[in-house]
Amino acid sequence: MINSQAALTQDIPPLTVEIEASAIFSLDGQILLSSLPSHHREDEIGAMSAAVQSLGERTAHALLRGELEQILIKGQKGYVVMMATGQDEVFTLLCRGSCPVEHQLLW
Repeated sequence: MINSQAALTQDIPPLTVEIEASAIFSLDGQILLSSLPSHHREDEIGAMSAAVQSLGERTAHALLRGELEQILIKGQKGYVVMMATGQDEVFTLLCRGSCPVEHQLLW
């Protein structure tokens, strides 16, 4: 496992100050790459990321919205953005509340 936030976020350098953590998980929840802080349980985050991605795909399909592109979760302290990075992977990004996610990351 590579534990380097720079490797995971190098394509979005203007926002790296706002990014708290990032990881790539397989769709069965296995950790592929991670920069999650030690207080986050990677196995739990992986399982939740895989489950949310699966539910999002099924919901988008059932509601005739086409192929799922991303999932945005907004909480009081920040955002969780999930995107498929391939057929078998999900990229999970944790951003601070001050991150302009709605304008910058929705692509």
